[in-house]
Amino acid sequence: MIWKKGTLGYKIPGYTFNPDMETVGSMQLLKELVLPKGKAIELLLWSGDCQATEEALAALDAGGYQNLNGGNARVDALYRGICHICPLSILGGKYRQYLAPAGNEYLYTNNWTENYGGYALVIDTYENTREPRYLPVDVYYHLYITGMQAGLNSLKKVYAWCKEQELCWLQATDYTRALTGFFTARTGRLGNNGYYIENYPGLHTVRLDGERREVDILKSKNVLGYNHFGGDLYISLLSGERAEIFLTAKELTPVYLDKATGLIRNATVAQNGVSGEVRRYARGFIEFAGSEDELVFTLDGQEVAAEPGYTKRFPLPAGAGRWSSFQVECRK
Repeated sequence: MIWKKGTLGYKIPGYTFNPDMETVGSMQLLKELVLPKGKAIELLLWSGDCQATEEALAALDAGGYQNLNGGNARVDALYRGICHICPLSILGGKYRQYLAPAGNEYLYTNNWTENYGGYALVIDTYENTREPRYLPVDVYYHLYITGMQAGLNSLKKVYAWCKEQELCWLQATDYTRALTGFFTARTGRLGNNGYYIENYPGLHTVRLDGERREVDILKSKNVLGYNHFGGDLYISLLSGERAEIFLTAKELTPVYLDKATGLIRNATVAQNGVSGEVRRYARGFIEFAGSEDELVFTLDGQEVAAEPGYTKRFPLPAGAGRWSSFQVECRK
């Protein structure tokens, strides 16, 4: 599909391009023909040249759908420097097309004509955009990659690398909703070393570059935790209409989230603990900080011991996207 010309890569007798049918119409057809009961379609992945038109973006927006693809960032031995990183989105009139953060196997295999194991090179982009964190890790491929043994091996290598990292596993719609929140958010300063952020639906993290101070968890509002990485301060937000972040030069003692490999929702933060739900994909962990006391952690009502070598990191078993309730409390 060449979207702006409305043409296909092959001939279909009687075909007439229609942006509504190619977007919302195609998903409606999938719902009627193949969608399992209880499942929903929320995201359209742009096909062909991935250069969406304003009309196509408008149709998706009217239908309440997310969109993703295009961009194809690369930072490796052949594409050096951050000038090869794509923006988060591009505008189509008043609508946004969200771009994929990394390239797929098509780019690494000369349009799938040679070097069928080339997709493994995407790991270089992941590593070269890690610190500073320019891009998320985006595992993006077409199913035909499994049609060649070299392609399948490259895919296994990419997933093996991902499972060795401390990544938070997200659905693609989690990412596009976070982008929506990023572009709609309003921020500003408060007195006493504070910031506020409003209108941020789907956005779970904000970053303060070069910030070395700590977050006053109990004074802050709708803040789940924070983490220093690469000289920057990453702050985990809870859902709400307004978050307030207050900084302090001294680390305080309430328990807070340090890092986790799963998305968290419906969480509450108190002086002596944190509770909520965490989504489990690959085997991972959830880690807390703040209190010097021993922590008691339960997952789905069962007490779980800390990981060996850690005092406040607790294992999360693989869960195929299942949400599990958790609670952590101080033991005096």
